[in-house]
Amino acid sequence: MKELKDLIRYAQRVLGTKADGIIGRKTAPLVNRAAAKVAAIGQNWPIQRKLIALVQVRAMLSGIDPGKIDGYLGPQTLYAFELLETLEKTGSLPATWRDEDNAHQTDQSVG
Repeated sequence: MKELKDLIRYAQRVLGTKADGIIGRKTAPLVNRAAAKVAAIGQNWPIQRKLIALVQVRAMLSGIDPGKIDGYLGPQTLYAFELLETLEKTGSLPATWRDEDNAHQTDQSVG
């Protein structure tokens, strides 16, 4: 799954190790050390689940809703990851597809 590899590479860059998309002998201890500092991450979770949870936490701390911090790579986590990457590359989140200031006017004019 390309999305998972991208997420692993992202986490590896954040953790300061080679971003190869593989959770190996260099990445795993870094993930375990970082996960041990976060109460929401189960210490008995498999390493991949911990890594995903760390990205979920980073998104949450950046003001992005990743959904429940559960270490699962579902649609909400993938969307949050996309937003997190955009935020870190550009310094801002992408504009919403709908202007909230004008949403009320638009809704009233329909029908």
